[in-house]
Amino acid sequence: MLIRVIGNNQTDYPNGNGYSALYRELDAVHFGRVTKAKTLYSLHDDNEQAIGLCGVIWFARSCRFVNAFMMSEHRGRGGYDLMMDYRIELARSKGVCRIEACCTDMSLPAFLKRGAVPIHYYERLKQTKVRLVL
Repeated sequence: MLIRVIGNNQTDYPNGNGYSALYRELDAVHFGRVTKAKTLYSLHDDNEQAIGLCGVIWFARSCRFVNAFMMSEHRGRGGYDLMMDYRIELARSKGVCRIEACCTDMSLPAFLKRGAVPIHYYERLKQTKVRLVL
């Protein structure tokens, strides 16, 4: 598996043949777009097909992880963890001191495993905001 930077400071997903199956699943689950400037990363299998997508909104000394998604048929194979660890190491290399994210029940364990602390629960969204201090 390999991770690619697929867009800086954009709010939409890129075009290309390798993304068609991923986009169909994103649309099927009504996975929304983020309206703030972010950097997108995609995870690709050995056949160059995109199987996962994640984003980061960068600030001066902190960042926010957004839009992490793995295609259902590829879940449970370590791809989500690979994207998470890639973004954490990238944040460290940029001198980031704090990472925040809003997590669903599916992504929360991955953050807690890496030392993130829950700081707020949004009842209406059914999401937990977490903070990871590097």
